Amino acid sequence: MRTFQKLMWLAFWRKEKWIQLGSLCAFVKKNRRRKYKKCNVSPIEQQYFDAVAVSKSPSVNKFDPGDCQNVTLIAPNNADYLVHMKKIISAFQAKRPKNYVPRPPSNLYLASKMTECVIRACYGLGYARIIRYDTPAGQSFEHAYMECDIIRSDVAKSTVIVGEIKSYASNKPSATSQLYKRCKILAICFKHVIPIVFSVKMSSMEKTQDMLCPAPRAVTRKGFLYLHIAFSLKDVLDYAVETRMQYDEKILQDAYVEARKLATQKYMHRNTKKLQKQ
Repeated sequence: MRTFQKLMWLAFWRKEKWIQLGSLCAFVKKNRRRKYKKCNVSPIEQQYFDAVAVSKSPSVNKFDPGDCQNVTLIAPNNADYLVHMKKIISAFQAKRPKNYVPRPPSNLYLASKMTECVIRACYGLGYARIIRYDTPAGQSFEHAYMECDIIRSDVAKSTVIVGEIKSYASNKPSATSQLYKRCKILAICFKHVIPIVFSVKMSSMEKTQDMLCPAPRAVTRKGFLYLHIAFSLKDVLDYAVETRMQYDEKILQDAYVEARKLATQKYMHRNTKKLQKQ
């Protein structure tokens, strides 16, 4: 979820109380502190190193850290980070018209947040997934923050996995630039930075793969190499059931129906454009 969407979400969350939001709150609260069977990422790491080794570009994933310094990982409930986000939200709300009425989030959006939590339970390791770093501000430095969907670090091996989770109905969203920015900063304190995009096709209830034994695909965009792990909604739900996670079945089912509708509309639109060109 990008910065603008996060601001919309947080501003809405603080102002309104809806049944759907209560369901999502309950989902996060009930599942946050439970321990789940984690994916063994060693094969994934090796596949990444192999892909970099055979890459034709000698400069692939050679990150220039820039002027950042004092990089550290903190939790989303860090006091300084909460103050930082509160200021951003207040500034965002101040720009809205006085008669602005927020729309309640769709079931598809709520479901995408749920699938994000499920994937994080499988691939994440720690709760500290906010990158805090110092960046130049005039003659001094100031704290800056960057949130990651997934962080899994191994200090002993100086390795960190940074992941972006993308849920979609029809068109696959891009996460290249977002991942690259995070990799540049993490490269300051980790020798090996492994970027991964996790995508979830919300309009598919077909089993494609096991989340605990995924099949990543190496993707290169403008010299930036990352791994892409694609899931269907069915794959994510199977892991949730296997690990006995609690989730709102109605929200997910409604989201699936909504995603199917959007995917069908997009498919028909593409076919119409093709016929018009002929």
